[in-house]
Amino acid sequence: MGYDDSVKSLQRCAAALATIALPLDALSQPVGRFRFAWARDEGAEQCPDGPALAREVTRRLGRDPFVASLAPSIEASVRRLQGRWVARIVVRDAFDAPIGTREFTSEADDCSAIASAVTLGVALSIDPEAALRPPA
Repeated sequence: MGYDDSVKSLQRCAAALATIALPLDALSQPVGRFRFAWARDEGAEQCPDGPALAREVTRRLGRDPFVASLAPSIEASVRRLQGRWVARIVVRDAFDAPIGTREFTSEADDCSAIASAVTLGVALSIDPEAALRPPA
């Protein structure tokens, strides 16, 4: 498989992941600015805090997509439940109506894998083409 074939394959995978990540209505939202909230429930204290996760998303996108004013929002949370990490991302429009939800799980001992999945999930929620670019 040549370089062009590898790039095309990666693009198809990224497009499929973006389509799976959120319903079509969520993907039709303009790429722009979002309010962001991150909660670590009991048992998930070792996971990155909100500012750290926001910095990772910003690094991944190569720009800061977050605002505090009226805008669509992304709410993410993580918890440790019966030896598994469970994370959930909810995207809401500017009027707080849910437009997409995604849940991730991990059996890893630490929080790093689930935090990486949430970082990518949030980045793809903001910019579905983010997976096509290497992290900044």
